[in-house]
Amino acid sequence: MSEALDLLEEAKTLIGEAETIISQPPPPPTSSQRSIRRTWLGIFNSDLFDYTRAARFDTFVAHYFDSWANQGAKYRSANPDGDCLVYCNVGTAGGASAISLTTARVNGWLATHNGAEIPNPWGGSAFVVDVGKPGVVDAYIGAIVAKWGSSRWTGIFADDANCWANLWRNGTPIDGYVSYGDWWIHAMLPLLDALAQRGGWRVIPNLGDWLNQPIEDAGALACDGGMEEHFLTWENGATVGAAGIERQYQALRKCLDAGKEYHGIVHAAWPSSLLYAWGMAAIMGGDKPELVRIGNQTSYGSIAPTYRPELDIALGAPTGPVAHATGSSNWARIFSGGYKLTCDTTAQTCVLS
Repeated sequence: MSEALDLLEEAKTLIGEAETIISQPPPPPTSSQRSIRRTWLGIFNSDLFDYTRAARFDTFVAHYFDSWANQGAKYRSANPDGDCLVYCNVGTAGGASAISLTTARVNGWLATHNGAEIPNPWGGSAFVVDVGKPGVVDAYIGAIVAKWGSSRWTGIFADDANCWANLWRNGTPIDGYVSYGDWWIHAMLPLLDALAQRGGWRVIPNLGDWLNQPIEDAGALACDGGMEEHFLTWENGATVGAAGIERQYQALRKCLDAGKEYHGIVHAAWPSSLLYAWGMAAIMGGDKPELVRIGNQTSYGSIAPTYRPELDIALGAPTGPVAHATGSSNWARIFSGGYKLTCDTTAQTCVLS
């Protein structure tokens, strides 16, 4: 009897130890396990990034070449495996562009409307460049090589590869082109292709009007992917609408099927929108999570990284297709980890069950 009691007490001890182990929260998943990756976009010179959390961000964008010492190097030191992109404007001259306004003006590279130079519609001292003019491609690549120096950037975030569709909509087309599509095919797309093929660096162009311009898919496919600057929301947090989100899904799938990255930036309050963006990204691209990366901006500025424990959940691979009816605000998908994600794009909510 004494021996039996001793064995019973030993069993109780082992069970108690097992319960203690089981009750402890699991460690955060590695980058390869996370269901969706993250991008942090540093647009202005202020540095609000938390480098102690660098391993949770697979792509880091620092503002311009001279920020390597105080931003890029710190990120690469904290996360040697992460992509560290340098912000460079490829649609303008001056400011954060690779080429100066003086160089562009002297060489006759500035875009014009009815003969007049076009200021950057988003303000600042830069002017729009007609990147289809002879010599512009070589000038951009040469200037980037010179500014790159010995820094260990892994690539370029090519801003304003997208935006000049807005000029056509606003009645300010660029002289020499009959349409936005004409300009895209004969001007910007060749520049992006040259940057990607001749530079030896990764290129992620910002395609901010992407959801309205399916022709821009070719820019992402020519490079290492693309960034949708208005993923799910406009600047004020308003939804881009069912048709716009469906268009973004189509572009995302084109990128993933070609092995390219899709970066989605949400313009909404953070962290309340984080679970929504994470959930929609997982539904749309959870079968290739290493290629889908989300982030956010508010008022076009850098913001401090935000953590939510949901981002560490390993959903597993999807067990079936995306559940969505054309025109509906409802999206859903089931994953092998036993989870179901259901999102409402009108309410901008996502439920994990």
